Amino acid sequence: MGIHSNSTCQLSFENSLGYLIGKESEGMKEMFTFMNGARMGCAQQGIAHAEMAFQNALHYARERGSMRSLSGTKYPEKPQDLILVHPNVRQNILMAKAVAEGGRALVLDLARMLDTLSITKDKKLARALDDEIGFYTPIAKGCLTEWGLEAAIRCQQVWGGHGYIKGNGMEQIVRDARIGTIYEGTTGVQAMDFIGRKVLSKKGGAGKDIFAQRLSDLVRPHLISRGAIGNYARQLWLMQKRWKLATARIGLKGMKDRDFVAAASEDFLMYSGYMMLGYYWLRMAVAAEKQVAAGKDTDGFYQAKLDTCQFVFDRLLPRSEGHHSIMLNPSPFTSINPETWDISN
Repeated sequence: MGIHSNSTCQLSFENSLGYLIGKESEGMKEMFTFMNGARMGCAQQGIAHAEMAFQNALHYARERGSMRSLSGTKYPEKPQDLILVHPNVRQNILMAKAVAEGGRALVLDLARMLDTLSITKDKKLARALDDEIGFYTPIAKGCLTEWGLEAAIRCQQVWGGHGYIKGNGMEQIVRDARIGTIYEGTTGVQAMDFIGRKVLSKKGGAGKDIFAQRLSDLVRPHLISRGAIGNYARQLWLMQKRWKLATARIGLKGMKDRDFVAAASEDFLMYSGYMMLGYYWLRMAVAAEKQVAAGKDTDGFYQAKLDTCQFVFDRLLPRSEGHHSIMLNPSPFTSINPETWDISN
């Protein structure tokens, strides 16, 4: 596909002289001194693509007219209603908005952890931060790049055929977003790192417990609350309980069948990502609701946060149910003989 106008290249090392960095046969270990930073950069790319796609599609949807709204004419002074009134168009645009803003909250919080880690003298705190950063990084890289690509494709749908024309900018975003899922380890690699090294491993599993506690601290005050915040808190609490049970089941199954863990890994990563996305949107919704209740929402900014949070919990988080079902299913495809895959048929 190419990523035109971006600084990337193909390198050839024939007849070149190489220099050893670090100790012999410890390249993988040395690589992670910079790889986590690179993965964070990819996560930011995912957010940027979702944000650009959102702005581009929203601008177009506010100008382009087509058909009349199914629920009745919304712009009687115009020959057609603006496409922004159509539910599918709104859903595509809101998906990009939810990813851009929710992903930004995730990455900013992760940046806070990295900054704190870089200056703290407290060894215990440093260890906890390192564990938590390790837990967050594959989710940020894997999920935000996948969602950023989806956001770009969905917003290209808003443009319709015009979204495939170079002059309108959408096809550039789609092409650029595609490589984010591949840079610094594919989504499958992130998933294996996440479930193997960051969750099931005894050495790297502390991060999941820290995040679980953070999520519990957020939802607990709202579990018996009425209204939207209470509903979101209960939904997120249930997601976490299912996540913990699934983690235990996959871990036990993996003691006998490691292919089962590998087969579950990508859906496990995505389920975890939706849970984390819900966590940050609930945090924003709690803060926004206080501002609305205090009469400080003069321009509708905080109400827009509440509206987008509703979209996240009603339309995006239910996707996790499919990932949950798949990751706990047996994996018979791992035992299928690939020699039987005859492309001529």
